[in-house]
Amino acid sequence: MRHLKRGLHLTLNAIKQHKSLFILMVILQLILLFSVTYISINYQIKIINNAQQIMEPLQSANFNVTSIQAGQPFTTEILEVYQGYKSMIKYIWQLIFWLSSLFILFNGALWIISQRMLGYKNWKGQILKFLTTSIILIVPFFLAAYYLLKLFLGMELAAEIFSIILQVVIWAFFVLYFFIITAYAFIDAKSWKEFVKSIYKVGIRRIYFTLIVTLINLVLIFLGLLLIYYTANEETLLPLMVLAALLFVVVILLTRIFWIACLKEINSEKNIP
Repeated sequence: MRHLKRGLHLTLNAIKQHKSLFILMVILQLILLFSVTYISINYQIKIINNAQQIMEPLQSANFNVTSIQAGQPFTTEILEVYQGYKSMIKYIWQLIFWLSSLFILFNGALWIISQRMLGYKNWKGQILKFLTTSIILIVPFFLAAYYLLKLFLGMELAAEIFSIILQVVIWAFFVLYFFIITAYAFIDAKSWKEFVKSIYKVGIRRIYFTLIVTLINLVLIFLGLLLIYYTANEETLLPLMVLAALLFVVVILLTRIFWIACLKEINSEKNIP
């Protein structure tokens, strides 16, 4: 477990030597969290309103097969249903666009600054590898997931079966995200060959070491969320809740730097297969 000790040492040393960069990261992370929360809530309200615009006419629709065959319309508000559906799809795509843009802009900056704090300064190459990784891995997955779920919805499957399919898609994303953040740890690589080789070595060949780092980070993030949860349940603890939220942001940043440092140590270790 030498890489864990070394990774922790590099993380703390990076923060000690680059306090101003770490404060900048805190500000960027807060902007990202507030922006994502605001946009998500705003579009969620719009999407729910559109869903109601679709469901309300359907609740009073004519489902009698005999009367429909006799010429009675299924619903007299079919135009409202169609407009609600079009608006809902539009807002869903807008939500995806804004969240993706925020992710690439702010998350990209945070990963690159984290690399800078650890002494890796090739920011032009890092930007290119970050964008390439994000586009190649994330965009095809979401497009495939969207059309796959749309296909299964059209097949009118039972709710239980569709729920299982949705869970598979979610778990597939978690697996994909593991390899995405593994790739982000090596965006400073001098060549594309070295970049791909490092991802393979750490993400597959030495995955048992990488999963330990993953587990440590998940435990820290879970504890941060747990602290926010307990302070949020007490109105008198509002100042503590704000402090807990700031602490959670710091934990996210620490785990990112720790992740990069540990994975680089795992990659460079000579005594493990």
